[in-house]
Amino acid sequence: MRRLLLPALLVLSVAAFAACGSDDDPTATPTAVLTDPNSLSDPQEALDAARALWAAEGGDDYDMTFNWQCFCIVEVVERVDLEIRADTVEAGAVTDSGAGLTSERLAEYQTVPELFDFIQDGIDQDAAEIRVTYAASGYPDEAWIDYEAQLADEERGFFIHSLSLN
Repeated sequence: MRRLLLPALLVLSVAAFAACGSDDDPTATPTAVLTDPNSLSDPQEALDAARALWAAEGGDDYDMTFNWQCFCIVEVVERVDLEIRADTVEAGAVTDSGAGLTSERLAEYQTVPELFDFIQDGIDQDAAEIRVTYAASGYPDEAWIDYEAQLADEERGFFIHSLSLN
């Protein structure tokens, strides 16, 4: 009798333990598993993982040093220091000179969520090449999108040299 009771109790214990973590348990605390987007080879999966990381670890108020990469005029690709508040580019200055950016120039720059959208656009357009690396908190710190392999000078990308949350 004892031989039969012990295995039965063990099976019931395991079943009860498994039920505690079940999705059906309304009192269970869900735990999100955040994936390193740089470990994923599919651009859409990497972007989705990066958005999840940023949602968990990022914020709406931050400062970043940024520059576009493209075959554009010098003013477009120069490095700038930006202040993002409430997910809006509020102020900025040219890093080297300290010259403030006009509202027209500020409109050329994007927040982290908008940079995610920039990457999403490349994915949606089935760009010939998409290269992105993501920081530990999920924001894209470097991206390069070549929309047409046979077309010159339409490529575009960016660098986030630093980003600090406020």
